[in-house]
Amino acid sequence: FGHLGITVPDVYEACERFKSLGCEFKKTPNSGGMKGLAFVKDPDGYLIEVLPQGPMITKAVDCDGVAAEGGEGYKDNSRA
Repeated sequence: FGHLGITVPDVYEACERFKSLGCEFKKTPNSGGMKGLAFVKDPDGYLIEVLPQGPMITKAVDCDGVAAEGGEGYKDNSRA
């Protein structure tokens, strides 16, 4: 399978908690082309997509300090 997904009330707050617990991110909320969602690895290395329960929102800076505006754009890692 590809990955699992969970919904949370606030993606940015959830990612702050995941970071404080030492989780590894594949994508933070403001990185890449899709803003406001994240991918975190579980202990077995599977990807968990973190999505908002309501509308997709963005905040100025995410848990890794990545700005929503002016940051790095989408990178197609499948062609690396």
